[in-house]
Amino acid sequence: MVFLHAANKMSGEPDMTDTESSAPPQHTTSPCRKILKGLAQWLLALIVIPLLFIFLLEIGLRVANTGIDNHYFTKQEVRGETYCEPNYNYFGLYFGKHIERVAWTCGFPEKKSPNTYRIFVLGASAAFGEPEQHSGMAHHLETMLAAAYPNAMFEVRNFSVAGINSHIIRNIAKECAQYSPDVIIVYMGNNEVIGPFGACTPIQATWLGRFITRPAVYFETLRCTQLMERVYGRCFLNNSWLPYTSDMPYFLDHQVTETDPRLFRTYHHFRNNLSDIIESGANQGATVLVSSVATNLRDCAPFASSHKSGLSEQSLARWEDAWKQGIQSIENDQNEAAVSAFREALNIDDQYAELHYRLGQALYKTGQYEPAYEAFTRARDLDTLRFRADSQINQIIQEVTGGYASRGAVFVDGVAAIREESPNQIPGEEHFYDHVHFSPEGNYVLAAALYKAMTPKLPEWVHAHTGKTSEPPDRELVWKLLPLTEWNHKQHYESLLDRVANPPFERQPGARMRLNRLRAQMNQSLAFMNDPAHYRDMDENFKQAVEMRPNDYLVLETCCEFLFQSQKYIASEEFSRRLIEKQPRYVFGIAHIILGDALLEQKKAAEAIPFFEQAVALQSPGGMNPLNALGDALLQAGRREEAMQTFEKCLEIAKDHGNLAQEANFLKKLGKEEEAEKIYRRIIALAPEISYYWEALYPLLAKRLSKQGLIEAYQELSRQYPKSMWGFIGLGDALRADEKNQEAISAFEQAAENNEQDALPFLEIAQIHEESKNWEAAIAVQEKAAEREPGNYFLRVKLAEYHETQGDKVKCAEALLSAAKVNPADTGLLARLNQKLIELDNLPQRIKIWREFSEKFPGLGVPQYALGIALLNQNTPENDASAEEAFRKAIALEPAFQPAYDALLAVLDKRLSPEDFQKAFDELKAEFQKHAVPQPEIPQDDSQSTPEGAAKDNKDS
Repeated sequence: MVFLHAANKMSGEPDMTDTESSAPPQHTTSPCRKILKGLAQWLLALIVIPLLFIFLLEIGLRVANTGIDNHYFTKQEVRGETYCEPNYNYFGLYFGKHIERVAWTCGFPEKKSPNTYRIFVLGASAAFGEPEQHSGMAHHLETMLAAAYPNAMFEVRNFSVAGINSHIIRNIAKECAQYSPDVIIVYMGNNEVIGPFGACTPIQATWLGRFITRPAVYFETLRCTQLMERVYGRCFLNNSWLPYTSDMPYFLDHQVTETDPRLFRTYHHFRNNLSDIIESGANQGATVLVSSVATNLRDCAPFASSHKSGLSEQSLARWEDAWKQGIQSIENDQNEAAVSAFREALNIDDQYAELHYRLGQALYKTGQYEPAYEAFTRARDLDTLRFRADSQINQIIQEVTGGYASRGAVFVDGVAAIREESPNQIPGEEHFYDHVHFSPEGNYVLAAALYKAMTPKLPEWVHAHTGKTSEPPDRELVWKLLPLTEWNHKQHYESLLDRVANPPFERQPGARMRLNRLRAQMNQSLAFMNDPAHYRDMDENFKQAVEMRPNDYLVLETCCEFLFQSQKYIASEEFSRRLIEKQPRYVFGIAHIILGDALLEQKKAAEAIPFFEQAVALQSPGGMNPLNALGDALLQAGRREEAMQTFEKCLEIAKDHGNLAQEANFLKKLGKEEEAEKIYRRIIALAPEISYYWEALYPLLAKRLSKQGLIEAYQELSRQYPKSMWGFIGLGDALRADEKNQEAISAFEQAAENNEQDALPFLEIAQIHEESKNWEAAIAVQEKAAEREPGNYFLRVKLAEYHETQGDKVKCAEALLSAAKVNPADTGLLARLNQKLIELDNLPQRIKIWREFSEKFPGLGVPQYALGIALLNQNTPENDASAEEAFRKAIALEPAFQPAYDALLAVLDKRLSPEDFQKAFDELKAEFQKHAVPQPEIPQDDSQSTPEGAAKDNKDS
């Protein structure tokens, strides 16, 4: 108004503001309206405009296809039909690019075929089947259904992924329900605390966690959120996080007690998410099977324990006294006294998880199985590192599922099924490899429980030709159809050994015993694979499984991998081509990679390149494995420039994902070794306990430095990481290369002190003594190595060799005998033992040893044969008859073992007439030829068809 008044004066016009009569009446604005108007303007400025901007930005990012698609399924055209495939990048929304998560399963037709029964499996790693999907619960169930209903088509797709929980599974279930599933199987609950948005995460640290968790899950799917996280990671984190180790060590610093408020919020979210999952399936008319979650109770101690709050120093001291007394009593096998001591400690503090576990062990040993079960269960529920579903989770599963019974939901008591099959009804190592992941036995039991719950729900057209079969097929048939062989067991043990040697497993009570047991099982599997007869059996098992289940892609994939690792590259190539023919877009190009690798091994790089290129196209833009393989193929084909360009792409992806290990690997391939060395040093600073990166660093340093420079470099590394075994191993190797053996021994001794479980430092010392022919010292150190790893029979074999060098036949035989008891399947080892016992010339002792061995391992033929030979040497009619019986047992157990036939014929020659002997000879010859002469239908390589190739990758064990 001031400016208007001035303008009127200058123009000479009357000032309408000067006279009240000339101005119309004015309406004054109330203070309240002014405040509201101001608030509206601020609301527009602070909320509406930013929201509009974010909305337009989100639309723009989606149009530009930037970021991760928030749909779990992507649609692809396959031979004129639309297929739904899991989105390779989907879990990057919740875990970030640096932690790879993917649903390892084939796509399925968007439109279900009329005569197809569609089953979706949802869950985390236990439902997936870790350590190998091929022998997991879902594949067991699929195999059972196929065997029981051969005329029906069952389409089983397992969308379970390690590390996820109900927050993510809820979203996946909503999408799955859109594709006409007949059954949705839900097995989840282990990751509710440790998974995304769980009690350990920052979002649950405050009281707001209860209200903002679901919005947070939604916001993670927005492209704007992804963009902000990407910018933040680049600018502030500098991609320096550690993506290549397990995420479990993080939780050591984020423990959750039973009374933590975040735990109650976790239960609340789990209940709501499970309701939504069941609702999604029920709304589409699907049967939803929800299983309670079984865990290892007897053979899995708590990962961490915490005393109850407010415990006085005096009370804690009395608790410690009772605790120590109980531990001492258990070690002295005084279990009743241990029970009393532990109960006394419970009266002081009943919140310490390991106390309940120890009490359970003592009760179990005294035969009080039901109280022991309660104690083991309580120990799990109090565990402050919550990697296992607790009692409350299972109660929620039963209550929520029961509430939807009228809408087709079925509660499956997986816990009861596992308990029923467990010794004294307490689940342990018979059904679990570790804390929650099932052995094949456990997967069979859980699949059988699901089968029994599912079969009453099957439609009539499924039963039309076969009829109703309420009982699942037996284990032997299912494992034959999978197939489940020693090669599969070896794969399991390799994966598990890597896991249990790292946090938090290595901190558990009994960790060393578990590690030694796994090593023993691993060695036994290797011995079976090296045995020609067992190897032929495995080969035949895979061949029969493929013939009986030609459309089971997991069987085909496993067969391809088995043949490749067995160095049967021609056969692997043929079966890979067959798999690609059946599944052109097979699981992110894995079949194409196997085929390309098989061609590369045959020096057919030019043929391999197109398959690697197809694998690159099938994987996400961030998939490094097929690109890496493509680079190797280009290099072999002489196309070096293209190979280097491919490795540069791999390097960029590794940087983008923050994957330091891959970054270092590709820097090496590109010849940038000094840069690779810097990366390995960064990794070691983050994870000095991981051996692989120390081992990768050593050759880089050795190539660049002199011998003295290498020693000085490892001396500095050892000072930086004084508690690392591997720094001192590297120092010892460097000193040894410079022929400074005494200093090397000191370094290896320090390495042994830093790690009280690993035998490697003692093996290094023993080798130094062996080179200097100091046999007594070598024997003493080798015995220490064998004590550290009682499940490693190779250590005892080496010890036997040292004793043999010293001419001590008795101790040599003792070492071989102890090795044979660890790994009785190694026929070569048994033969060496038998030869050494013969040299000792103590026939009664020899008979005693082989008789005990045969009784302890009744399923092996070689001990029976060795017993028969020993009995035959006594040259009496009674012993000849016993020897004949032993040889016949050996032949029945090992029908391709020729020495047993020869020995039996020698016995028969003593007592049969020439005519009868000839008849027996012809019969035995025919029996031997039937088993000894293979009739393979799987193509064999001309140059590499020996069973030794199956264990090539383990030759250094």
